[in-house]
Amino acid sequence: MAVPSLRFKGFNTEWEVRKLGQLMTITSASRVHKEQWTESGIPFFRSSDVVASFKGTENTKAYISEDLYKDLIKKSGRTKKNDLLVTGGGSIGIPFLIKDDQPLYFKDADLLWLKNADEINGYFLYSYFTTELFRRYLKSIAHIGTIAHYTVVQAQNTPIRLPSLPEQRKIADFLSAVDEKIRLLTEKKQKLETYKKGVMQKLFPKQGQTNPELRFKRPDGTAFPDWEEKRLGDLCADISYGMNASARPYDGENGYLRITDIDDKSRRLMKEGLTSPDDDLEEDYLLQESDILFARTGASTGKSYIYKLSDGKLYFAGFLIRCRLKTGDPDFIYQQTLTSRFEKWVGVMSMRSGQPGINSKEYASFKVDYPCLEEQQMISQFLKKLDAQRMNIDQAIDKMKDFKKGLLQQMFVWRP
Repeated sequence: MAVPSLRFKGFNTEWEVRKLGQLMTITSASRVHKEQWTESGIPFFRSSDVVASFKGTENTKAYISEDLYKDLIKKSGRTKKNDLLVTGGGSIGIPFLIKDDQPLYFKDADLLWLKNADEINGYFLYSYFTTELFRRYLKSIAHIGTIAHYTVVQAQNTPIRLPSLPEQRKIADFLSAVDEKIRLLTEKKQKLETYKKGVMQKLFPKQGQTNPELRFKRPDGTAFPDWEEKRLGDLCADISYGMNASARPYDGENGYLRITDIDDKSRRLMKEGLTSPDDDLEEDYLLQESDILFARTGASTGKSYIYKLSDGKLYFAGFLIRCRLKTGDPDFIYQQTLTSRFEKWVGVMSMRSGQPGINSKEYASFKVDYPCLEEQQMISQFLKKLDAQRMNIDQAIDKMKDFKKGLLQQMFVWRP
């Protein structure tokens, strides 16, 4: 029988295979030119808005005027609760569930409009578009591995196996509860990141000032000395480029760390992407505890990372620059590479006629705010605690996403 491996009690009938075009009208929107966009008014969705919503990120919004919206819905109708928008170009097949009847319009061609006729639960349909089953189907209708577009006709012919509406609702309610937990954890993480950003602005001096707004004190209550300013190169025993080596699958022992193995936002090591160097290993390129790494070229220029022994045995690649300190608290110095001041410095220093880049001498010239070692350690310990809290939330989000992925694999079924 065509039934899922994980099922709620009380349901035992076989799921019925249907095509989406049999269940609802699938169309697109009327054309809206970019010069008709406004800075406020009726929300105007593009594929980038759908992808950002799916990833839980933010992007610059677009709008159209209310008068234009009224003219457009006379031609094409208006969206309603439980309709779906699905990306038809770029990152194809990404869904967005419309959760209310508030006015909304969207870009033609970029997005497909699935007008839900209430024969299928909206959240169940949304969840189906996030399953590995659907992603495999997208690949199966490709001519060469991937497809550039997911068209109205392809959407109409997309198969789906459906249980009864009561079973759909049970599945949808359960999955939406999991999504709500993920949303709350993500919101908690964002609040923590906002708090850290705000407190870092007070823990480091503003431009033109010697001392920061917020100061730690010695255990006896006395003040620490004024801060100094030093060049990064003066604090380093070594600033050097990484090894250029061909790579092979990760052998579990010797890792070859590239800048792409570091997550842009969280600065976490993504071990699943590691490779191993396929050339003779030179100990000069073996990372040591608290080495600070910088990307030296390309779009990632300025991205930094601080190595910990818990990362495993790693050699650093040629597009990275290693800074090994001889003085100062490494975590305190590293935290300064996460500030808006450093970001602005990178923007200026990396300007090139061609590809952006910063070399070792230029990194060595970066001016570091430098209090006494005891105050450095107090600041770095405080910020490391915040980073640890964020890491714990990240792990909880990853765990919940893995749990949901497992549910999707077991709670849906599609067989041609």
